[in-house]
Amino acid sequence: MKVWIASHNPGKVAELAMILSSSGIDAAPAPKLAQPMPAEGVASYLDNARQKARFVSQAMPGEYVLADDSGLTLAACPGQLGIRTARELDEHGGDRLQTVLTMVAGRDREFTMETWVSLFRDGQEVAVGHGCLTGTLAVTPQGDDDRGFDRLLIPAGQTKPLALLPTAEWLKEAHRSRAVRDLMEQLKEKRIEDFN
Repeated sequence: MKVWIASHNPGKVAELAMILSSSGIDAAPAPKLAQPMPAEGVASYLDNARQKARFVSQAMPGEYVLADDSGLTLAACPGQLGIRTARELDEHGGDRLQTVLTMVAGRDREFTMETWVSLFRDGQEVAVGHGCLTGTLAVTPQGDDDRGFDRLLIPAGQTKPLALLPTAEWLKEAHRSRAVRDLMEQLKEKRIEDFN
């Protein structure tokens, strides 16, 4: 079974491909289309994921297409980030992780990282999945530079950020991994033949 990932973000594609591979599913980035991806809205993570997956699946008949949308919320800054995480942090310019650390300096370091994934085929939704990770932010980024927010996010019950966890533990904890696991459960419940 092959799933195409509707994203132009190489880090996100690699992460989702690794997660899907752990469930025995081959994954690859969807080919770049002539038209640009639809702009993300601010209504919900699920709406954004659906919009991207639908758009790409309509251009790839017969293929399964997966898209996600994620966001970070901070206990110290209610009403900020969330569905607009990437856009708000990009408006600040500079290093996204340092911006987040500045936002929580001397304040509550609790976070929630939420992800919704949507799987489409032929322009129709097959199933969705939801993943949520809570915990505290590290004081400084730890781990490889290419690990993004994983360098800051310490899951509840852990002492190290995601970027420093062994792969097996990371797969249990990561928000996208949780969302894909939920998606796989939905596919089993719906008895979607290609995924059973």
